[in-house]
Amino acid sequence: MRAIALSLVVVSSFAAAQVEPTAPPIVTTPEEQSPPQVVTPANPPLQPEVTPPPAVDPTYVQRCFAVPGQVWIPMPTGHYYFVSASSTAPLSSFHEAQPASGPSAPTAGSATGGNASGGGGNEISGKAILVLAVVLVAALPIVVYVIDDDAPAVVAQRFHCPSFGFDAVGGVDFGPRNGATGGGSGRFTFGYAYFGSDFQFDLSAGAINSWAGHVLLRIAPKKHIEPNIAFGFRTMSLGGSLRQGFELGVPHRYVFTRDGLRQLSLELRPTFMFGLGTLDVGLEAALIVPLVEPLHFRVGGRVQSFGEEIIGGMNAGLSLNL
Repeated sequence: MRAIALSLVVVSSFAAAQVEPTAPPIVTTPEEQSPPQVVTPANPPLQPEVTPPPAVDPTYVQRCFAVPGQVWIPMPTGHYYFVSASSTAPLSSFHEAQPASGPSAPTAGSATGGNASGGGGNEISGKAILVLAVVLVAALPIVVYVIDDDAPAVVAQRFHCPSFGFDAVGGVDFGPRNGATGGGSGRFTFGYAYFGSDFQFDLSAGAINSWAGHVLLRIAPKKHIEPNIAFGFRTMSLGGSLRQGFELGVPHRYVFTRDGLRQLSLELRPTFMFGLGTLDVGLEAALIVPLVEPLHFRVGGRVQSFGEEIIGGMNAGLSLNL
C-alpha cells in the first residue's frame, strides 16, 4: 500500500509540473495608448536665406529711354537691380533708391492774373468769366499737390532723365468773325529734372494764329498730379490785329490711372499773357488716352481771349513722349 501511495504522489507532481503558470495582466500607460502625432525636433529648422537680387549694369539708354519704361535701383556696390515698372510703390520705398543728384526741388507757386476790364453797367463780360475760370484752374494744382501721395518709382526715376515730347492736333475753331474754321496746333517739349522748355504754334484758316515759347520750372510729380510753371513769350494775330506779350502759365496733368509710363490723364494749360496795358488769358484742356507706350491719343479743346473777343475750338491728335 505504501508503494502505491508513493507512486500516486510522484505522478501528481509530474502532471502539475507540465501546466504553465498564468502570465500576469499587462497594464498600458497613457503614453502608450495615444502616441503623440507631432514630434518637435530638438533643433528647429533654419529659415531659408533671402536671395539677393542679381546685380546688373544697365546702360544710360536703358535706364532713361527703355520702352516700356523700366526701374533700376542703385546698389551700394555701384551696380543696379531691376524692379517691375508696374509697381505702384514710390521710389523712396526701395533701398538706396535716391535719384541722381540734381538741382534742388523748387517750391510750387501760384499764378494769378490781373483784373480784366469788364463791360459797362453791372454786366459781367465773357472775358471776366474766362479770367476767373483760368485763375481757379491755375490755383487748384497747389491744393492737390499738397495732399497727394508720392509718384510710382518708374515715374520718379524718369523725371530725372531727359524727356522729349511732341503733340500734333487738328480740329475746328469758332470765332465771332468767321464762324467755324479749320485749324491745327503743334508743341515740342523738352525736360530734364526740374527744368525744361517748350515751343508751340497754332495755325487757323480764320481764327487766331500764334506761336509761343516758354522756359519750364518742373515740379517733381506726385501720384495723381504732374505740375509745371511756364514763363515765356506769346504773339497772336487775328485778321489784321496783333497782340503779344510776356506769358505765365501753369501746365499740369491730373493722372487717373497709370500702367508704367502709360497714363490716362487730363491735361490743363491755363495761361496769362501780359502786354502793354493789356491782359489776355487762355485755357487748353485735353483728355490723354494711352495707346502703346510711348504714344497717346489726345482729344480736347481750348478757349483764348483776343482783346474782348473769345475764340474757342475743339481738336484731337496724338502725343509722342520719350
